[in-house]
Amino acid sequence: MINRRKLAIALVIMVLSGLAVPAWCQGLDAGPATPDPLAPVEVNKPAPAAPGAPVTPMATKPADDVHPIVARVRERLAATPARGSEADKEDYAGLVAFYAENSGQPIWTSKDGFTPRATQAMAEIRRADDWGLKASAFDLPTLPDGQATDEVLADAEIKLGLAALKYGRYARGGRLDPPSVSRMFDQKPVIYDPKSLLQALAITDEADTADAYLRNLHPKHPQFARLRQAMLAARGATADDSPSVVKIPAGPAIKPGQEHPHIALLRQRLAIPAAADGSETLYDEALATAVKAVQVQNGLDQTGVLNTATRSALNGADRPSPGGNLQRIIVNMERWRWMPDDLGEIYVWDSVPFGGLSFAQTLSVFMLLKDGTS
Repeated sequence: MINRRKLAIALVIMVLSGLAVPAWCQGLDAGPATPDPLAPVEVNKPAPAAPGAPVTPMATKPADDVHPIVARVRERLAATPARGSEADKEDYAGLVAFYAENSGQPIWTSKDGFTPRATQAMAEIRRADDWGLKASAFDLPTLPDGQATDEVLADAEIKLGLAALKYGRYARGGRLDPPSVSRMFDQKPVIYDPKSLLQALAITDEADTADAYLRNLHPKHPQFARLRQAMLAARGATADDSPSVVKIPAGPAIKPGQEHPHIALLRQRLAIPAAADGSETLYDEALATAVKAVQVQNGLDQTGVLNTATRSALNGADRPSPGGNLQRIIVNMERWRWMPDDLGEIYVWDSVPFGGLSFAQTLSVFMLLKDGTS
């Protein structure tokens, strides 16, 4: 009998031990990181080449045939050590490598001042806020009135080169390291090799301009584009291709299966066309499904009835102010920069409120991005 009791107690202890909650589940960042046995083995690979970068290196000219501005750039870079974060130093090293190989024309300057390529690039960098970045994070050069010396032009060449590299890194998600926010974020943003990025910018022309090249470094995901539209709207701006929002006027409660003139407006607001053999004013099942999704997103009862609360939600009333949502939008734009360019044919959407970020984490990410941290 005693042995049986001891055995039963031992079994209970074993079961309870097996059901104990692991330490990493008790808090998002509680305790030391636990290695994931399913995680792939990390392999340190060189940064990929930027799109459009030449496959073969540029031809190196004799030392006595180097462009005067390029020669001054080399002298400046050799005399000034790299400063800033590790990422800043990698950009600097890429700049050194590019100009060590490039003996021809400088990218950004000439005896007449800034080149058209420089003007395009600086104009795009100044619009960084339109992409969820901070224009103030980029130090752009200026030139004095009149003829500038080779030394002044060389300094401008270096400054704009570093600004373009920093913009390219930020556009690709290199403003901060995802694990620094939480060890739950294991993404590794794809940052292009700095030298190859300068090589690609150096061969842009009237057909493929420098400003367009920098814009194309941002994510191409439709979700990123929608977040950008929302960010511009929250700031009181509108993108060129953003449609006006259709408002649903006050009216009676309309149930699925009923007809009403407001249903035609509802279809426009939710972009749900009527069936080929249906009526624009008939509240059909497809439209009711879309309305239920709006109700769920806004914390309303999932009835499918177009009532006063649902009309308000569709019109934007009783929601947080655009300014209050702005930081969340920018944070989620940044998280899209961490995603791979190609999600693959099969992937899983995990619908988690706030994208899995607590308010404190959202705020901390936003503050890092706001400060322009490298």
